[in-house]
Amino acid sequence: MTDEGLPVPTLSLSQRIALVGVFGAALAMPLWVLERFALALQFAPTTPLTVLATGVGLVQATLLCRALARRMRARKLPLLATYAWYVKSFPGHVNNGQVSCRFCGSHKKAVRSLPEDVRMRGHSCGSCGALLYVASPGSD
Repeated sequence: MTDEGLPVPTLSLSQRIALVGVFGAALAMPLWVLERFALALQFAPTTPLTVLATGVGLVQATLLCRALARRMRARKLPLLATYAWYVKSFPGHVNNGQVSCRFCGSHKKAVRSLPEDVRMRGHSCGSCGALLYVASPGSD
């Protein structure tokens, strides 16, 4: 019993994990802060809260993994998708040194700086926007 006469609920392990999943800052909080927060949740059913917290945690983990994968792919792109790679991989789309899009067949080409690495330029299709290959500015 507390000073106010209200019982202080204790949290089970799954409830603590759910609270940490919902509130990322709860990792730095002492346990008594989490138990005080549980006072507000004592009349709420715990199963929907656990399901909600698990869902939120999974969404956050998915977004983080996708962002990390996108960053890793952006770092490897200049090493993989070069002009020489494009000519070797798609010889049917090269005519006298001019490349065409492997998706739509267009000969229009747009050159832009890559947001991940400003030292590299992305050569993309002028019609459909697909990235064809990456080159440094001097080797255009």
